[in-house]
Order: sequence, then C-alpha cells, then structure tokens
Amino acid sequence: MRFKHVWTVFSQVGIIIALVACNSSVSADKTACPDSAQQYWKKFRTTVLQNNTNGVADLTQFPFIMSSGIVDEDRRNKPIQRAEFLKQYPHLLTRDPGLSLEPSTMWDLIKSNERLTAAFCAADDGQFRVGDWVFQKESQNWRFVQAYVGEE
Repeated sequence: MRFKHVWTVFSQVGIIIALVACNSSVSADKTACPDSAQQYWKKFRTTVLQNNTNGVADLTQFPFIMSSGIVDEDRRNKPIQRAEFLKQYPHLLTRDPGLSLEPSTMWDLIKSNERLTAAFCAADDGQFRVGDWVFQKESQNWRFVQAYVGEE
C-alpha cells in the first residue's frame, strides 16, 4: 500500500517535470533569434572583424543613439550622425559589455559570437541586444541603433 502511494507521487512529479520541460522549450522558441537577424548579424560581425568602419556605418541607423547613465532614471540619449559615429566607433569597440566579472570588450564579445543566441533576442522578434549594443528591425532591414556607454 505504501509503495503504491510513493509510486503515485513519483508519477505526478514526473508529469510535472515533463510539463515544465515542454514549457521551457516552447519559451526558448519564442525568444530564438529570427533568421533575418542571424543573417544581419553574420554580415555585421564580418564587417566589424574586417575593421571596416564605413561598412559598419552602412549597417547603422542615423541618427544613432549614444546612451549614458547607469540607471534608466538618469539615462541620457544623445543622437549622433554618421560623422560623429565614425569618430566614436573605435571607443565603442573597447567598451566592456559588462557580461562577466572578467574585463572584456565589445570586440571580444563580437568575435566570440558567430551566431546570435536566444539570450540576445527579444520575444517580439523586432530587436536584439549584444552586450551594450542594440539592433532593431526597421522596415525590412536590421540596423545598429543604439549603444550604452555607461557613465559619460
């Protein structure tokens, strides 16, 4: 009798675990990066790694937003045009994306991520973020639209 009760409890726990696992896989699919974002990322990443600053600017939306401030309440957004972006871009590559305890750079993050992971993508498929850089789908094209630069 006692064995039957234990078996029933284990069965119920097994069903709950299976349901949670199924729900997790469905949630992961919702935040998976769309193919168009993956294609854009491949082109963007290649352009960055080739040190093609003008090519990166071609894949960027202007005015581009440089955001500073640590918390949202203190956030300052500064729109810049292409000429200023070209001056600021080398600095953006050296910024620490803040994703680990070890110091790093956006260059390192870009170099180490051949593909976008689900963690980079928003559930609405219209935006993804890599470190402190934000990319957004505008009409039919993806664009680099914003960079967080911390306390400036």
